[in-house]
Amino acid sequence: MLGTENEAIAARVLGHLTGDLEILASGRGLPKGMATSLLAIGTKTNDAILRQKIFNGLRTFVRPGKAWHDPPLNPDQIQRLGELALEDSEAGDTTAELIGHLRFPSAVQVIVQHLDEDRTIDALLRVQQVAGSLPHSVPGRVRFRLALEWSLQRLTQQPVSLIAAYMLAFLGAAFGVGLQAYLTYNLPAFLDIARISNSLEQGLIIGSVFGLGIFLTRVITERFQVANAFLSVLLGTLAGGLVISIALLIFHVLFLGTPPMGILIPLGCMLIALTFAVGSLIRSRLIRMFLSSASILIAIMGTWLVHINLATSPVELTPMFRYDYTWPLAQVIFTALAVAFSIGIFGNFVSLSIKDENP
Repeated sequence: MLGTENEAIAARVLGHLTGDLEILASGRGLPKGMATSLLAIGTKTNDAILRQKIFNGLRTFVRPGKAWHDPPLNPDQIQRLGELALEDSEAGDTTAELIGHLRFPSAVQVIVQHLDEDRTIDALLRVQQVAGSLPHSVPGRVRFRLALEWSLQRLTQQPVSLIAAYMLAFLGAAFGVGLQAYLTYNLPAFLDIARISNSLEQGLIIGSVFGLGIFLTRVITERFQVANAFLSVLLGTLAGGLVISIALLIFHVLFLGTPPMGILIPLGCMLIALTFAVGSLIRSRLIRMFLSSASILIAIMGTWLVHINLATSPVELTPMFRYDYTWPLAQVIFTALAVAFSIGIFGNFVSLSIKDENP
């Protein structure tokens, strides 16, 4: 009966399909003839609501295409699908998602042919999001534009979360560095004004760069997740570790007056960035906070212990933070713990991941 392309019958069939829990749970998909008939009705009808119901139903009941391959359909239907996807509307979004679900390369080519239109990039992004890729026929220049647009979208989505994540990472790092400076300040008066102001200054300046390193690591690994998780973790670790290393370079040169020597600081910073990057793969916020805090403690204590045991002079094998050589180990650990928990907890407080609107 669907072969008659009767819109009323198509609507009733869709209503029956969506209301049948057994069909929804079976996963067998629609018979090929029924799916073809529904697609034909959907591309020809002028009823936007019915078209959207049909296309959503096809995504639900038709199995996703395993490869980019055009089925034996009327070329006019493929052309129409591509044209409908160019509509700047919810119906256009639904059509683009259906093209990605079915993986019709000719429909994608129709979209690419209208590259001068503003809607084209959005439509291709939706196709790519659902399909996970684009057909080989899409030119490299188009793929490059898509990559730039996708990156920009990922960077600008949920701006409040981005601002909150950086501000908390900054505050945590500022408090941690400030506390480190305050507890190790070489003045006997605990509430000395110079001690307080110096610690605030160091905390705010170094914390802004240190927090940026943590933020950058998390943005790369949580906003730009790719099929190969190792790649995003690697890029996040390298970028964040470099910025954190710059923060500690500023700290040692500007406030301690001794340019750091050796590789302990870069190694410790990379360890910290790596833990924040790997944390993006962990759902539990508490576990991420604990692991990040533990890695910061290990980096601080590890570089300090290597320095006092292997360095032949105070300037060799510079640790991340310096402590009085007369301090007992417990006092050093306590100070490092305070710094580690401040940075580790605040640095993971806000989630940066984006839940895709479309499956």
